[in-house]
Amino acid sequence: MLVPRLPAGRTARVVVVGVCASGKSELVRRLTTRGLDAHSVAQEHSHVPQLWRHEGRPDVLVYLQASLRVVRRRGRRNLDAPALAEQRRRLSAARRSAHVKVPTDHLTAAEVEALVLREMRAILPSLPMSASPTASARPAIAELEQTARRLRRDIVEMTTTAASGHPSSSMSCIDVMVALYCGGFLRHDPKKPHDPDRDRFILSKGHASPALYAILAERGFFPHDELKTLRRIGSRLEGHPNMRRLPGVEASTGSLGQGLSLGLGHALAARVDGKAYRTYVITGDGEMDEGQIWEALMSAPHLRVDNLTLIVDHNKAQQSNLLERVLDYRPLADKLRSFHWHVEEVDGHDMKAVVETLDKVRQVTGRPQAIVAHTVKGKGVSFVEADWTYHGRPITKEDLPKALAELGGN
Repeated sequence: MLVPRLPAGRTARVVVVGVCASGKSELVRRLTTRGLDAHSVAQEHSHVPQLWRHEGRPDVLVYLQASLRVVRRRGRRNLDAPALAEQRRRLSAARRSAHVKVPTDHLTAAEVEALVLREMRAILPSLPMSASPTASARPAIAELEQTARRLRRDIVEMTTTAASGHPSSSMSCIDVMVALYCGGFLRHDPKKPHDPDRDRFILSKGHASPALYAILAERGFFPHDELKTLRRIGSRLEGHPNMRRLPGVEASTGSLGQGLSLGLGHALAARVDGKAYRTYVITGDGEMDEGQIWEALMSAPHLRVDNLTLIVDHNKAQQSNLLERVLDYRPLADKLRSFHWHVEEVDGHDMKAVVETLDKVRQVTGRPQAIVAHTVKGKGVSFVEADWTYHGRPITKEDLPKALAELGGN
């Protein structure tokens, strides 16, 4: 869907012309024989890479003309001043990086912006997302670390109270989640959980729902006291997250291997809708054995999606045993690089390093990013760290005081 890079000194020139009446173009045939709305036809074909690969293809010209007619008909009713300013910035950056020149002598500035950015966005290289509005007010690293310790206590207490759940899997990924939600990376508003411009977070390893519930309560999506209802009959805090019942949950996960595909869908939707949100997906070691994961890993770079970040909670264990004894897919980072992802490796419990890595990957353009976070199941409680069988086994009430003491509690 993207205009290929050209050798130095050459540029691709896209010209808006009248619709050819010969009927030779597939789009013309659809317009004339089916009576479809021009915008609908253009949108229907905007995902077809062949339309954008060759300069001068009639399909491209017809698409542009159809889009332009719709823009002129609709005007600027749906474009407020901030949206136009952002489009102008993106258009300028896109034209520099893609070497695409759209003549503007017979079009208004608003028509060019709307045409290129709302109807032709698939042919432009993906652009860096705007910085998070809360990044400048990021808490100190020590404060983020303190939050992670407090949420580990929540995880331990809620799973022990429920006598069910997955504490160790939740404790291995909570540092990364705190960095995302509290460190100024994930744009979200508990008062507007369905804001179309929000960033998306998908916990693909849905069994680690206690970590998700802990951070959502911390951010104010629901009262903290509700954590005590984990896995009770009628509770919104089900064993695996349910997006139909709990605000802040972007996907109902738990059937392992599906989250990255869902995240890719969100990232592509942002492209189609002209939105600037990012999507973050956390997967676990066990589900990295799933074939659907690798289909998504192939698809995202092919589609040049760069508003998608995969974070692998690489704790080297899964439900039935250690990774090396089940299906060892390492070296993971090398495999991801061979699939054309931008890859970073980090100690998933070093908050400063995690924050720096998240800062780094959101500057990447043109391809998706993967962070391999080296973590420890049950991080923070020594006897859980040493025993992978705590995967689906909560800490007993007898051992709870010891665990809380290690986490800094009473």
